[in-house]
Amino acid sequence: MTVTPRSLQKSRTRRRSGRGRVLLTPARLRYGGCDVPGIHTASPPSGETAGDPLNVVTRCPDLTDRLLRADSLLKTGENPDPYIAYALAALSAYAYSDEATVMEVAAELGLDGYSCKRYQQFVDVMFIDSTAYLLRSGDGRVAILVYRGTNLESLINWLVDLEVDPEKVEIEFHDQPARFMIHRGFHRNLLATFDEIVAELQGALGTRSAAAGSDGEGTPEHKPLEALYITGHSLGAAMAAMAALLLRTDAKHKRMFDKLKPVYTYGQPMIGDHRLAKRCDEPNVLRDKLIRYVFGRDTAAQLPPSASGDFAHFGREFRHPGNETVGDWRESRNTGQMRNLVGLALLIPSFLARQFRCTRHLRFDASLDDHLPWHYIGTLTPDKPPTAAGYVGHGMSAPRSPRAQAPPIPARSARKRVPTASR
Repeated sequence: MTVTPRSLQKSRTRRRSGRGRVLLTPARLRYGGCDVPGIHTASPPSGETAGDPLNVVTRCPDLTDRLLRADSLLKTGENPDPYIAYALAALSAYAYSDEATVMEVAAELGLDGYSCKRYQQFVDVMFIDSTAYLLRSGDGRVAILVYRGTNLESLINWLVDLEVDPEKVEIEFHDQPARFMIHRGFHRNLLATFDEIVAELQGALGTRSAAAGSDGEGTPEHKPLEALYITGHSLGAAMAAMAALLLRTDAKHKRMFDKLKPVYTYGQPMIGDHRLAKRCDEPNVLRDKLIRYVFGRDTAAQLPPSASGDFAHFGREFRHPGNETVGDWRESRNTGQMRNLVGLALLIPSFLARQFRCTRHLRFDASLDDHLPWHYIGTLTPDKPPTAAGYVGHGMSAPRSPRAQAPPIPARSARKRVPTASR
């Protein structure tokens, strides 16, 4: 989700299928004691070239080389590369904007010379509002697929999130097809653009260009694809995880899956039932391929609630304790489902409580504020060079033993606890 203040909405240029560059001027806000990136106002045209860079993200050194060198799986006991985690979080956040902004942010991150192509499908009566951006390096060796999350201005996006009625689909694991329950809304929106994106990526595996620009013309200098990344926040995170699942289980996508690096998601809801999660967590499936970040008591990570059906997470989860607690990102056990609908009813009160000094001490099992993308960008921003022991100091703490792992969210004790605000 992304929030644009009303004062900025009037001056913001809104385009659903625009092409070319947009002149943008960065505007930063203060929220909860921290800078809020991601709010831009359109500036009037002043010439043929764009103005100053956005300057809202931190440049990552040798980012393309890092993307190429990264292992295809996150090994046990290892932390993700902090620069990759940060860069993909920033791209996921700015995917709520337009194509020109995504390209600007990519360049600021250190992805110089990358091209960007947008894929979008909107069918209101089918509850489809699907948007993805495909970035590709100048030489064609790296591709980053970024799925946009829930658009606050789109009623269809909200209906997609709320359409949790599970859909039974056949998925093949190890040549053994079986039927699993998955989130109907996420699945439909993924499929709306998936075939077109896959066709482009299939061409990238050979000699044809992918994401060569808004005019769709190829560049013969492109080399075959070597590293594919998929990422997203919120709804986009769910679609990213589901895209990885389709690439892993469909035999015709094997070559593409072989190029897939770890999938990074931020504030991801659950996409399937416990049976599916258990199969995905088997060795050599998706356990070490999916990296999920959960900030504080992010509401989306606890959804769909148990009242909507049987859902569960899979992959490796890294959690930050949130604004109220001092700490860094640590690997954790998977977040659990919201136990009842009271938590949903308290989402707006939990958000409003964070805005006032006299109510910030109140604690809620689920927080809408913790889901907002600037928390992920701010806490994942690299601040120190890697140490010999790994990436401690980049907002990532050294992994703890399984016995020391933090409890899942929401934490439940043997006693009954009413999921309301408490001191």
